[in-house]
Amino acid sequence: MNETDDDDEEGEAVPLPVDCSGPSLPSIRSSCGFINSLRVYFAQEAVWAGVALAFLYCNVLTFGGMLVAYLKSLGMDWSVIGLCQGASNAAGLLGTCAFAVSQRYFDVRTTATFGIVWQFLFLTMSIGGVMAYRGNELLAARLVIAGVIISRSGLYAFDLACTQLYQQTVPCDERGEVGGTQTALNSLFETVPFVLGMIFSDVENYWIVMLVSYLSVGMAAILLVFGMNQRWKCSYAQVELIEPDVIVPSANMT
Repeated sequence: MNETDDDDEEGEAVPLPVDCSGPSLPSIRSSCGFINSLRVYFAQEAVWAGVALAFLYCNVLTFGGMLVAYLKSLGMDWSVIGLCQGASNAAGLLGTCAFAVSQRYFDVRTTATFGIVWQFLFLTMSIGGVMAYRGNELLAARLVIAGVIISRSGLYAFDLACTQLYQQTVPCDERGEVGGTQTALNSLFETVPFVLGMIFSDVENYWIVMLVSYLSVGMAAILLVFGMNQRWKCSYAQVELIEPDVIVPSANMT
């Protein structure tokens, strides 16, 4: 009986464990993780400031490669373009100083609003010159340069205010996830100008790319002003140190 049982046990096929995970489960987990990251991101109090910052990455009205190529195609000298870039960087430095000064008198949300509105107003001058003087491209380019240089102060002030808002509002255990999602959104919006540049590659059609950039800055201003006013829950004024009340012992106490 024992030998028969041993033979039966040796003859039986032992079923192998079935791998039910499959190749599609990792992609499902990753997609769910991405959705969860978006939920965490959009649950933040200062989310509209981050979305507005992402929209600013669509802007080509800066002294990047596309605008420099456009100015050079109009016959502008390299030395003039270099001086304009230096003036733009100096304006950004002034915006950084303006942010530090504004924190003494205003809260972070007000500073962010001032910065984005400042940038939008002076880019209005740039795009207005492009639309009004399309026949005189050199004059339009000068107006573009003037508006871009002055608007950099508002851009730098808004960028610092947005960073400060996230530092004040995002919990410590969610900052990595929120920061990664913000970087992904910035990179996504940054590809838009390059796609538009490939579609409207002719210099005569570059005004379309600048117009889309101007509208993206306007959308960022709208999201910041109206979106944050509806979702804002706390006031981010500067914290004042309050001295505790000193208890003076009475004369009767021994």
